[in-house]
Amino acid sequence: MDQYHRKLINTFMLDLISVTFDLEDIVNKLLEATIINEWMKNYILEDQVESVKKTRLYEVIQGRGPEAFTALCRILRETRNYAACEILTSSKTSEQEKQILSSIDLLDTTCRCKRCSELLK
Repeated sequence: MDQYHRKLINTFMLDLISVTFDLEDIVNKLLEATIINEWMKNYILEDQVESVKKTRLYEVIQGRGPEAFTALCRILRETRNYAACEILTSSKTSEQEKQILSSIDLLDTTCRCKRCSELLK
């Protein structure tokens, strides 16, 4: 995962935790896509506290290689976690970030909601 994507996740960690739902489905899809392994899945899901599980997901995913961010965005969209997808794929802070987001869009990983589409124009 690129440093930019790690920073994005860490900057918006609390927001991501508050809007992410259906964590088990997300984790299962990440496992199916071989982004995480069985041990990581168990580590993420073992705690009883939902916010801890979500924090673990976003911490673990940061160390999972160059395709991890793209896969995470795709899986968030597939699981209807549109708000989390939007947090990760929308940014207004710099032209460089917009270019990065545009390249992600070319990989078909961005949220397709109206707000995200307008931000990426």
